[in-house]
Amino acid sequence: MTPGEFAAKWRGVETGERASAQSHFLDLCRVLGQPGPTDADPTGTWYAFEKGAGKFGGGEGFADVWKRGFFALEYKGKGRDLRAALRQLVDYKDALENPPLLVVSDLATIEVHTNFTGLSPVTRVVTLDDLARPDPSDALAVLRAVFTAPEELRPTHEPAQITETAARHFAELAQALRSRGHDPQAVARELGPLVSGQTGHPSGRWWRGRNALALGTLALISGCSPAATATPAASTSPSAAGASAMATASTPASAQACPWYIAATVSAANAGLPDTAAAYWLEPFQVAPGLRIVVSGTFPDARYASLQVYDAKTAPFTSNGLSSALTDYQIAPDQGGVNPWQQQAAPGGHFSVTLREDVAPGQVNTLPLAPLGTTSGQGYLEYRVYLPAGGDFSKLTAPTLTLEPGGLSASLAPCATRTSPSTAPASTPSSGPTATPAAPSPSAKTRAVGQLEFFREAFDVGTPNADAAYVLAYLTPPGPGDVVVIHAKAPTYPPGDHPSPWPAANTDVRYWSMCVGLATAGLPTVVNPLPGGGTDPGCRADAQTKLNAAGEYAYVLGTEAQRATIEGVPGATFLSFSAAQPSATHILMFRELLASSSFTYSPQQVTQINDPAATAAAMGPTYPRAAICPLSTLVAGGVAGCTK
Repeated sequence: MTPGEFAAKWRGVETGERASAQSHFLDLCRVLGQPGPTDADPTGTWYAFEKGAGKFGGGEGFADVWKRGFFALEYKGKGRDLRAALRQLVDYKDALENPPLLVVSDLATIEVHTNFTGLSPVTRVVTLDDLARPDPSDALAVLRAVFTAPEELRPTHEPAQITETAARHFAELAQALRSRGHDPQAVARELGPLVSGQTGHPSGRWWRGRNALALGTLALISGCSPAATATPAASTSPSAAGASAMATASTPASAQACPWYIAATVSAANAGLPDTAAAYWLEPFQVAPGLRIVVSGTFPDARYASLQVYDAKTAPFTSNGLSSALTDYQIAPDQGGVNPWQQQAAPGGHFSVTLREDVAPGQVNTLPLAPLGTTSGQGYLEYRVYLPAGGDFSKLTAPTLTLEPGGLSASLAPCATRTSPSTAPASTPSSGPTATPAAPSPSAKTRAVGQLEFFREAFDVGTPNADAAYVLAYLTPPGPGDVVVIHAKAPTYPPGDHPSPWPAANTDVRYWSMCVGLATAGLPTVVNPLPGGGTDPGCRADAQTKLNAAGEYAYVLGTEAQRATIEGVPGATFLSFSAAQPSATHILMFRELLASSSFTYSPQQVTQINDPAATAAAMGPTYPRAAICPLSTLVAGGVAGCTK
């Protein structure tokens, strides 16, 4: 049978999946000159129709065709939802020995999804039109690889390689534009959307795609116009410009750079799966002998705050026994003031923290400027605040930065205007070393992770919060009559959105949340418009989450059309799929901050990466378990009807 004959025959077939699947597959074998399952393996040991397979979530099913070490294939009738077929294969793949290719077809279209461990999946599509072309060689090459050489379809680059290259090009372009006199804010406006338009995939390596590009160029293409006049061509940092100016003691204050190159919340710039209850400020700086940076501010009216320093590879570190992270309760107040995380008090007291190279264990309000022995290169300072009082980010004020190089001193003036193209910190500028997240521990078990399996990622966020731990899962939204239910025992947390003394009795963590994002350009957190105006961000903080009498939560993930029904179910907390991109791959992220030393079920206890079973064992009753459930079952039986 020729490709053209195959296309002509199957264009006219309208019979259903069950009646057509094996006939379609055998015709495909004839086109490719390949034996069918029964001819090649009469016992069905390694190549079979209707291969029995246990589902990840329990129960039994069948893959329409399976060839060990090559592929699993699932059919649907013409025009049916191929996402549903792919979800079935994802459920089956562990029982099918994790084939490198997952293939789905509706008789008119064949989709080949790669499933190589440790690599983001790539999809190739072959249609009847492709096979009917005068030269169908490209389509035939894909199909032959499915049957005979899956390695030919292995992705040739991981997201990190692609995005690191893009980062270098964006940075070079930005620097060239600025060196020709273009206003840096205009450069940021034009290039910012292109930067955030890059993406990875949540199947196990998407953090690095976000890291290498998002901050890999933002330190060059964003900032305030005063910095442009004061920053030397070789510098990428406002602090570096200020240090250079103070070293010569000749630059007027009006020409100095402004602080906090990146400052954002999800409403300002939604990229990198930010928590919608958080605000971030990031300051890149150039390490120099004798440089000190003094951070002066007021304790914010919020649940959590921290200051953290990172090295040139955006990693936290310890220098001479002193950690590069200071959490709110560890910061001593200025004389006469009170830290509301140390004793009950109103927020607003003043503090001062110094970054310096000469540090020693036990120094108060001191952070190391860089790892021991480092005298040059890039560094980063980040200020984070979670859950501001009343959710009002406008009342948060970033600390003042004062540079003290060579015994001189000057404060960086606030930016008059600011471009904030990224909400979450990521990686180093291209002028410095490329971010290299920590490698997994030797005990880590590398494996492909299935849909709705929560696991700890192999690589940390670009500038990882030393107080935070995350587990995540990804999924393709289910059919229109279904919802996703995620349930677990909730960690205990402090009440309210104001500071309170820490550690606290009978409190597991400072903060936790569940967020829904998209594995699309920029990795945005879902934010849906509401019919009456306003928006609903795709995160629920601990205090926004309903708990039953046993202290358990139950998030129900559905569409906006299902919202009212879901919100009427006792104990259910609604989270929404994206209204704008309902068929995109979604990401679920459970985040915890500052686990108590007595809390043994934190994600921070997970030592094996990309391993849902190990994650579940470490988190015990707090491990999020997820399942697809008919909405009718949820309504009739409540949350318990979907979680039995």
